[in-house]
Amino acid sequence: MVTVEIKPQATLEVEVEIEIPFPSIVVVRLVGAAGANQVDDLTRQLESAARQDPDFVILDLARLNYLSLAALNCLEEFRRAKGRRGSEVWLAGLQPAVWLALHAAGRGGRFTVRDSVAQVFAC
Repeated sequence: MVTVEIKPQATLEVEVEIEIPFPSIVVVRLVGAAGANQVDDLTRQLESAARQDPDFVILDLARLNYLSLAALNCLEEFRRAKGRRGSEVWLAGLQPAVWLALHAAGRGGRFTVRDSVAQVFAC
């Protein structure tokens, strides 16, 4: 007899915050795990965040503990699309597993990365 353990599906929460008094800056916080099964929802949430057409988007990954290649591709496409419109997309607060996923995929140099959202505002 073979026993198969089925793990519960990982969850991803996306929180969007427009920075006051800087409405041209949007912080998007990703919380949980960004697996391949969350890519469609992540894409919709990022598009929603970009509707205000901010000049600057900070993806706060401090509470993200997993980033699949599919989700990373989604973030990369979002960065490219915003860049074509003259906006910047930075990553902040990468956990070790997320940092490793970014670099293992060869995308470490494609994003500006800061230790925290507070560090972004200190620049």
